[in-house]
Amino acid sequence: MDTIRMLSVGAAMLWPVTGVAAAQQVAPAAEPSAAAAKQQTEGLADIVVTAQRREQSLQDVPISVSVISGDDLARSGIVSARELTLTVPGLNFTQNGVAIQPTIRGIGTVNSGVGDEANVAIYVDGVYQPSLVGNAFDLNSIERIEVLKGPQGTLFGRNATGGAVSVITRSPSFTPTFDGEISYSRFNNVLVKGYGSGPLSDKAAVNIAAVYSRSDGYVDDLIRGGHLAKQDNISVRSKLLLNASDKLTVVVGGNYARLDDNTALSTQGLNGNVAAKGLGVPIVVANRPRQSALSFIPKNLNTIYGGDLTATLDLGAAQVKSISAYQAADFSALADSDVSTLTILHIGPWIRPSRTFSQEVQLASTGSRRLNYVVGGYYFHNLTKDDPLHVVSGTATATSFTLIDQFQRLQSDAFALFGEVTANLGSGFELTGGARYSNERKIYNGTRLTTTAAGVVVPPFNVSGRKTFKDVTPRVSLRYAPNSDVSLYASFSQGFKSGQFNVASFSNVAVDPEKVDAYETGVKTSISRNLRMEAAAFYYDYKDIQFAAFIGLGQVLANAARARIYGFEASTTWAPIDGLTLRGGLNYNHANYVEFPNATVFIPRPTGGNTQSAADVSGNWMIRTPRYTFNLAADYTTPLAGGTLAANLTMFFSGKYFWDPLNRVRQPAYEIVNGRLAWTDPSDRYTVGVFVKNLTNQLYTASVVPSTNGDTTVFQPPRSAGVSLGVHF
Repeated sequence: MDTIRMLSVGAAMLWPVTGVAAAQQVAPAAEPSAAAAKQQTEGLADIVVTAQRREQSLQDVPISVSVISGDDLARSGIVSARELTLTVPGLNFTQNGVAIQPTIRGIGTVNSGVGDEANVAIYVDGVYQPSLVGNAFDLNSIERIEVLKGPQGTLFGRNATGGAVSVITRSPSFTPTFDGEISYSRFNNVLVKGYGSGPLSDKAAVNIAAVYSRSDGYVDDLIRGGHLAKQDNISVRSKLLLNASDKLTVVVGGNYARLDDNTALSTQGLNGNVAAKGLGVPIVVANRPRQSALSFIPKNLNTIYGGDLTATLDLGAAQVKSISAYQAADFSALADSDVSTLTILHIGPWIRPSRTFSQEVQLASTGSRRLNYVVGGYYFHNLTKDDPLHVVSGTATATSFTLIDQFQRLQSDAFALFGEVTANLGSGFELTGGARYSNERKIYNGTRLTTTAAGVVVPPFNVSGRKTFKDVTPRVSLRYAPNSDVSLYASFSQGFKSGQFNVASFSNVAVDPEKVDAYETGVKTSISRNLRMEAAAFYYDYKDIQFAAFIGLGQVLANAARARIYGFEASTTWAPIDGLTLRGGLNYNHANYVEFPNATVFIPRPTGGNTQSAADVSGNWMIRTPRYTFNLAADYTTPLAGGTLAANLTMFFSGKYFWDPLNRVRQPAYEIVNGRLAWTDPSDRYTVGVFVKNLTNQLYTASVVPSTNGDTTVFQPPRSAGVSLGVHF
C-alpha cells in the first residue's frame, strides 16, 4: 500500500507539469532555448563514465551504474553527499553517530573503530577516501557522480563489497568562467557557493571552488534553550591543469575543509528510551522528536586537507595514468553518550587524526578494438589514531567518576595488482574477465589508562597485534549488443573487505574479511533518442559479515552472519517534449540473514535503557535495507519574460527498514518531496529562485544506535523553504 500511495502522489504531483507541457504541444509556443532545441533534435546526450577505469559510454558498460550530473544535483537542490539517497535507487546514505556509512543493496557497515573503513568505497577524482568521519562533504564544482552497484573489487579495491561512489569534479577551463550562488532558508541556514576557472597561459588553466554553509540548528535544546544541530562549514577545492605536451597532461589538485557540525551528536533517546530514567534521579527527558536534553553542548569538528597529482601520458594505442595522493583528516569530538543531564558516560576530548598516502598506476588501451584492457598496481598506507579517547564514567548522583584514557594506533599497508581484459567476440558479443590480488598488513597498538572512582590508578593495559590479509577477487561478464541501442549483460564478481582488529574491545584478535559472491544480469536500451531505460536483477551470497554491537563504553566486533540478498532495479530518463525531462528509479531488495545464531541484541527495560542479550536472528531482515525505494525527478524549462523559467520536483520513497538485527527498532516508510522554481534573466547571467525541502514534513531518522544506554537517535530536519540568487559569467 505504501508503494501504491507513493506512486499515486507522484502521478498527482506530475500531472500539472505534464498537463502544461501537453498544452504547449497544441498551443503556439515561444521560441525554445538553445539547449531545449538541441535536445529536441539530438535527443538525450550520451553519458560517458569511467566505471571500468577508462572512458566509455554508459550504454557499453556491463555494470549497474547510476550517474548524476552536476546540473542534476543543482536542479534537485542536493548540496551534501548524504542527500544522494534521494536520487539513486538502492543507495541508503546512513550514518552511525559521526561515522558516514553508505549502504548499497543491503551491503554496508556499522563499524566505526580506529582505522575501519566503509565497504562502499568513495572516490573523489580517482582518489580513495578512507575516513568514515570525513565523507559528509558538501557537493560543489561537480561534473558528475557515478554510483557503481555490486562488488567492484577488481578495479576499485578491497573495500568495495557493496559498490563504489565515484565523484568527478569539474576540470579547469581555458575559457574564463564564474558561477556563484547564495541561498537562505529556515533556521538561518545560509549557503554560499562559488566557482571560478580560467587560463594561466595557453598550456595551463586553474580553477577554484568554495562552499560555505551555516545553520542555527533544528533540534530544540531543552536544557539551555535555543537549538542544537548547528553547523559552520567551509570547504575549498582547486585544480591546476597543465598540458605539458601533446602527449602529457598533469593535474594537480588540493582540498581543504573545516566541518563544524554537531548534528550527529545532538541526540535523544528514541521514544524516550534512555538508561538514566531508571536511576531514581529526576532528569529532563526529550520525549518529542527533534529535542535533546544533554549535559553539555556536543562538539563534532573535522578538518580535512590534502593534495593529489594525476599525470596522463598518451602512448597512442594506450594511456598511462599515475595518481598520487596525500590526505589528512583530523577529527575531534565531545559526546554525551548517556543522552541525559547526568554524568553517566561522557566521551571527550576525543581526538582521531588520520594520515593517508596512496599511489596508483594504470595502463589502459584506447579506442575501440578487438581487445581492450586495463592493468595496474596500487599502494595504500594509512595511519589512524585515537590520541586520546577520554571517557568519564560516573554515578547517577555525580559524586564519583572513573576516568579512562584510550590511546590506539592502527596502521594499514596494502598493495594490489589488477587487470581486466575485454574481448570483442563478434556478432555483438563481448567477454570481459579480470582479477585483483590484494595484500594488506595491519598493525595495531593500544594502551588504556584508568583511574577508578576511588582515585586508584590502575596499571596501564597494553595490547598489540599484527595480521596480513590476502585475497583474489575475480570478475567476468558477457555482453551482447545486437545494435547500438540495446545492450544485455550477465556478470559474476567477488568483493573483499579487509579484516580488522576489534580495537574498541582492546583485543589483538582480528576478525576475518567479508566476502561477497555477486551475480547480476541487466539490460540498457535507448528506446528512442528521447527515452533511455536500464534494468538489472541481482543475487548476492554475503559471507563473514563484520558486525559491531555497542555495549557501554565501546563496540564488540565479530564475524557474525551470512546473508542472502536478491532483487531488481530499474531506471529511466525520458524527454517526452521540448523542455521536459523525467528521471525515475525503482529498487526492490530481499535481504535477510541466513545464519546469525548469536547476535548481540538489546531488549528495552521498563525503567529505561536496554538489557544486552544474545539471540538467533537467522531469517531476520538485514539492517538499513528497505524492501522498496522509489525516486522521481521532473525538470521543466520554458521561456518567460525574455528569460528562462526552470522548475524541478524531486520525490523519494523508502519502505520501512530496521536499525538492529532483532528487527525491533524500525524506521517506518516515508517519502520526501523537494521542489525548486528559478528564473534566469535574458542575459543568462542572473538567476533568482525559491525552493522547499521535505515539503510534506516527514519525520524520519538520520541514525539510531541501540545499546545498553538506550536507543540513541537523531532525526532528519523538518520542512524548510528558502530563496536563492545566482550569478554566471
